[in-house]
Amino acid sequence: MPTPLVHNDSPFECLHGKICDLSLIRVFGFLYYSNTYTSIIKKFDNRVVPKVFLGFKPNTKGDLFLNLKNHIIEVSCNVIFHENCFPYHIDSKVLKGGTLC
Repeated sequence: MPTPLVHNDSPFECLHGKICDLSLIRVFGFLYYSNTYTSIIKKFDNRVVPKVFLGFKPNTKGDLFLNLKNHIIEVSCNVIFHENCFPYHIDSKVLKGGTLC
């Protein structure tokens, strides 16, 4: 949070001399899809798996996600984010349509 005592700079800017990069920050609990890179996939099988964002893994580029298909926590880095869709949010449209979003 910028403060007037240090010329409206954030504490990060004062310590490191540069602006903090917030482009990698994501919202907890939203839906995303990742590719399945297995050689077992058949022609008509799904190529992507729905997952839920759980957080950041320290010292890695990948993030932690909950696989909605088999309920396993995984680390992924190449993903497609849907930041407007929360799979655990109960909505009448989702209940009627039967889809995640």
